[in-house]
Amino acid sequence: MIRLRPFRAWRPVPDKAHLVASRSYVSYSEEKMREKLIGNPYSFLHVIHPDHGKDEHLSRQQRFGNVRRKWNEFVGHGWYLRDAEPCIYLYEQSRQGLLSRGIVASVSVGDYRGGKVKVHEHTLQAREEIFKEYLQVTGINAEPVLLAAPGAERVDQALIGAWTTRPIYDFSTTDMVRHRVWAVSDPAVIRSVEAGFKEVPALYIADGHHRLASSARLAESTGAFAEDPKAWCLAFIVPQEHLHIRNFDRAVTSLGGMDTDEFLEALSKVGRLDRLAELPSEPPASGCVQVCSRKGWYTLELPKPTSNVSASDRLDASVLSDAVLDPVLGIHDLRTDPHVKFVPGTLGTRELERMVKAGEAAAAFHLRPVSFAEMKGVADGGGCMPPKSTYIEPKLRSGLLILFTGGRLMDPTALARNYAAVKATLPPHVTLVAVSKMRSVAEIQALYDLGHRDFGENYPQELKEKQPALPGDIRWHFIGHLQRNKVKYILPFEHLVHGVDSESLLEELQKRASALGRTVELLLQVHIAQEETKHGFSLWNSRGTGQMGRRSP
Repeated sequence: MIRLRPFRAWRPVPDKAHLVASRSYVSYSEEKMREKLIGNPYSFLHVIHPDHGKDEHLSRQQRFGNVRRKWNEFVGHGWYLRDAEPCIYLYEQSRQGLLSRGIVASVSVGDYRGGKVKVHEHTLQAREEIFKEYLQVTGINAEPVLLAAPGAERVDQALIGAWTTRPIYDFSTTDMVRHRVWAVSDPAVIRSVEAGFKEVPALYIADGHHRLASSARLAESTGAFAEDPKAWCLAFIVPQEHLHIRNFDRAVTSLGGMDTDEFLEALSKVGRLDRLAELPSEPPASGCVQVCSRKGWYTLELPKPTSNVSASDRLDASVLSDAVLDPVLGIHDLRTDPHVKFVPGTLGTRELERMVKAGEAAAAFHLRPVSFAEMKGVADGGGCMPPKSTYIEPKLRSGLLILFTGGRLMDPTALARNYAAVKATLPPHVTLVAVSKMRSVAEIQALYDLGHRDFGENYPQELKEKQPALPGDIRWHFIGHLQRNKVKYILPFEHLVHGVDSESLLEELQKRASALGRTVELLLQVHIAQEETKHGFSLWNSRGTGQMGRRSP
């Protein structure tokens, strides 16, 4: 039984959906990323990479905080809306006769931990932790995990009518893919879909193992369970027949010291080697691989695996590694060997031939695509697919439908109500400082419009970027640890520096303030606890330091 839940998606306003939605950021080269960021201010890539090319000095926490800040800006600009009612979303991609249809909804991380969402790939704990921290800080689940659902006929029946209604989005992207999205809020239809998934024994991860694992890690670390948004993960679930599994080919840049004739001779000792008259137009048969060499194309019959090996070891990609890449070419680990290039099967044999003729590869191997039954067999057996053994479509767009797990975003009415309630509790002589770090310009402006003037920041670079876009009479408070080399960013407009914790910082503030001809208000951080991990002036030294501070301009 699979648990599926509707959610209130944050999604682009209709006229900007085609501009906002982007491919996964890992699919862009540095050059293409820059082009997209410069040429399209609405691209979701601005949210994912708000500091592109300028984030080397930032900690991971700061980078993720800036993602959240940029997301707040997108919402503040009105580029996103949120559905009033929980929905399940139907998503269709079509291209050159290739069709993929499925459901975008949230799935329980409990089902993942319980083995009902099956895996065929090992994840790295370090990457899980990074993605978990990303979700924790940003609250943005913007790229669905791709899941395949075998035996979901009842779900298909429940949605027959929904596919004939008008979509909320209908646009094409430059890669010649048409995207259509429907929002289904009818409780009766949603109940039927949920009931249909209760009859599905298991789902299979096609893409996104680390994303789902990190969502589960987040739920466990925060104690989230039941209906807590952090206990659910964004997923695009497609029927088995709508999952298109392509091959990943292998190109090698070295023949391990052999020339082409010696290489072909070595292959003939592995299995039957037959020359092909022309470029192959059909994939090889099961148990065979097509080889492109500098002397033409060949078909190599691979050794037959024994009956007692695992489902993973029976795959042609595994046999190729065990029989050819390792013993013949000395490639022992596909994940780390620099002489191996992985080529998506969508590029076809013509690309492999081009690489060999151009000298980009010494030889290339064209593999048959793995079937869903083979992938399912590996997952059911608890195995792991060889590296880069499947290239799976559809490839999803980021930022089109967002599951937000980070609490509430700005509600102007609630903001005014809460602000008035807090102000009512404070005596007249108390100054309220609103901590605005990781908040957007629009959010700060909204509180300013209610009459507030004191805002606290602790990221100098972020403050430097926000300050010019906001009214000049804001009183900025720097409330975190301030590094000496960052003083120059904030001093021209800082109202009060909280927590000056060293004489060197005090001297830098004095020097910069003198150059600007202004007086800087500051507070000294005094170290009263006898703990080495704490910072600040000692109680004894702070008396003399205070005198120095009063003499500073």
